[in-house]
Amino acid sequence: MLLDKYLPHLRPGEHYRPITDDELARTAVYAFQIESWSGKQKIAPADFPGAFTYGAHGLP
Repeated sequence: MLLDKYLPHLRPGEHYRPITDDELARTAVYAFQIESWSGKQKIAPADFPGAFTYGAHGLP
């Protein structure tokens, strides 16, 4: 469901192997309530290896 939400263009069996029942049984999901948030921004040149513009490539 997380892949469907954040990477809907990827398909199991085509872009990644489907999760097994054993892997799913060992999976946990946690929720966090964020009390504060901080960070910094780095502006990379457009030709920086691995760089992409958020919102491009069908991403939110």
